[in-house]
Amino acid sequence: MRYAKKRKGKIVHAWELGAGSEMERLLMEEGALLRQPDGRYRLFSLEAMNGIGELAEPGDYFKVDEVEGRHYPCPNAREWFIRNHRPLGADTYEQLVRPLPVWTREDGPCDVVDWLIESGRLRIDPDDPARYYSAVLWNAPLSAAADAVLVFHGIDRDGNGLIRDVSFSFVKRDIFERDYVPCDEAD
Repeated sequence: MRYAKKRKGKIVHAWELGAGSEMERLLMEEGALLRQPDGRYRLFSLEAMNGIGELAEPGDYFKVDEVEGRHYPCPNAREWFIRNHRPLGADTYEQLVRPLPVWTREDGPCDVVDWLIESGRLRIDPDDPARYYSAVLWNAPLSAAADAVLVFHGIDRDGNGLIRDVSFSFVKRDIFERDYVPCDEAD
C-alpha cells in the first residue's frame, strides 16, 4: 500500500454544523445542506448519489468544495476534525499533516480493499467508469469515478492482524493530486 499526506501548511475553511454560520445559512438556501427533523444534517457532497446526502450530527464540521459556482459540503466527524486541524481563527484551520494509506485501482491487490469488498462496504462496477466505486459513507450512498483515490483514515486490526473495521473516503484524482504528496509511512 502507498502512503500520502496533505501538503504542509494547507489552510482550509470549515464550519461547525449547527453553529449558525453564514456558510451554513448559504448552503441551506442552496439546498446543499438540509436540517433533518431529528436535528441531524444531510450534506450533499460531490460524491452523493441518488439525491441522498451524507448524514452528520450537530457539532460535526464541514468543509466546502466549489465547482462551477456550486457549493458541495463534505462532513468531518467532530473528534477527527479537532484531532487533525489547528484553528487559526474564525473559520480558518491548518490541516495537520499525517501519512495516510492510499490506494487506486492501478495499485493492484490490497487486503484492505479486499476486506471492504468482501464485507459489502465497497462495490466496484467495471461497467460504469463514472461510478466505478460506490459505498455507503456517512449513512449515504456515495460514488466515485474509476480514477478516484481511496484514502484510508483508519484501519482497525485485531491482535492477529485481521481487519475489524476501516474508515475511508473517495477523493477525486485531480483534488488528490492538488492536495496530497507521496510519502513514506513514517514521514
